[in-house]
Amino acid sequence: HGDTTPYYIVAVEDYVRSTGDFEFLRVSWPSLLKAYEWCLTTDADGDGLMDNARAGLGALEFGSLTGIQTDIYLAAVWARAAAAMRTLAGAMGDGTVRAAADKAAVRAARAFDAKFWDAERGWYSYAFAKDSRLVQELTPWSAVGVAWGLGAPGRGVETMAALNGPDMTTDWGVRMLSARSPLFEPLNYDYGAVWPFLNGWVSMALFKYDFTAQAFGLLRANVRHGSDNALGAATELYSGALDIWPQEGVPHQGFSTTSIVLPFVRGLLGLDADALAKELRFEPAFPADWPTVSVTNWKAGGRTLSLDYERRESKVLLRVRSEGNSGLRLVFRPALGPGTVVRAARLNGAALAFRPDTSVSGQAVRPSMELPLRGDDTVELEFVPAPEIVPPGAGPRPGDVDRGLKIVRVKREGLELRVTVEGLSGEAYVLEIANSGRVDAVAGGAFDGRRLTVAFPAGKPGEFLRRDLVIRAKG
Repeated sequence: HGDTTPYYIVAVEDYVRSTGDFEFLRVSWPSLLKAYEWCLTTDADGDGLMDNARAGLGALEFGSLTGIQTDIYLAAVWARAAAAMRTLAGAMGDGTVRAAADKAAVRAARAFDAKFWDAERGWYSYAFAKDSRLVQELTPWSAVGVAWGLGAPGRGVETMAALNGPDMTTDWGVRMLSARSPLFEPLNYDYGAVWPFLNGWVSMALFKYDFTAQAFGLLRANVRHGSDNALGAATELYSGALDIWPQEGVPHQGFSTTSIVLPFVRGLLGLDADALAKELRFEPAFPADWPTVSVTNWKAGGRTLSLDYERRESKVLLRVRSEGNSGLRLVFRPALGPGTVVRAARLNGAALAFRPDTSVSGQAVRPSMELPLRGDDTVELEFVPAPEIVPPGAGPRPGDVDRGLKIVRVKREGLELRVTVEGLSGEAYVLEIANSGRVDAVAGGAFDGRRLTVAFPAGKPGEFLRRDLVIRAKG
């Protein structure tokens, strides 16, 4: 597998940023240089990306889609590794390697955006062939680069919205290929099965662009899988047609386990640490009906922190207790529903500057504020709430077919929250609305003052139908 060597560079950079363990970096530096230099030798066509033919396998391991020049997964890992090498070389004081890695990272990122974007279909495609023609398949492998922020943000948003459709996303995870693809086979390891590993990356990318309900659904699916075979076992793969695991699937696999931990810590909790920049980040994406969350014993940059988060109807309170925090600052950037109007922020009772950012996808408001850590700090955020969709709670049982409601995207236009959903023909679904007292009117479903019921007309068995809902907020 060609991806393992650049992944090594990415892992070391992630570890050093999180811990500030510069001695580990110093000891590892000769090995990192060899890994980086090997990656450079695999770019046979000189486009700034690693080539599968020379580097080895990337996303897929057999079949017709392995006869390509570069797949989007290998390209993403290399682009991220080059950026990681730039950071590590800077920490080592190696200006020559840093300048070279910077050039490689910029070139790889540009090639990623230019060579994988399918303008005809509006998403990042799976791969390109030796003649640079796109292999026009939508796959969850695109989410790896999107989760790392590669490519144009608007294109990342469109790609994730496409992955949210029922041809890709099932109640238990994301298929390797669209059910509409002529290559799709639900029990085929590379051409139709559901991998928890990729569920995690898609969840990460969805959290990145504030598709919070969809991201939470995939994370919860991975957690549920932990009791399918044995308690705590993270199974390798599932069928793309039924919520079952093939007999040949590994019953407990490391890379499936990582895809529970990664989107939980970095996505839902939104925890990240950069010991090099002396910056910590808390960017939670909690469901709107979660009243409290506590994080204890967070080790970051040699420090220990505890976070107590409380959400009320029009206020968020955050208490931060930290030990050994000299010189550290915390960026607090919670996800609130689109249309939320932030009024004020305070730190320990005094006014705190904030930016009332709206995410690139338009699916959340992200007020951003920065505070130095003094040991025991309290942030208070006041806002006018907006109606928010609570992630659906029902999940499949082993053996079920796919039937759950798919929330494709949410968009705020003026006072209107526009929600695109797809549901099974003949089925009715119930969505709970947080801050329901702020709802003025609803179109496309029946609203009882707290819950929104969406009914789909009868149609072909197993057919999913699309509907647009409009939730108008009070002015």
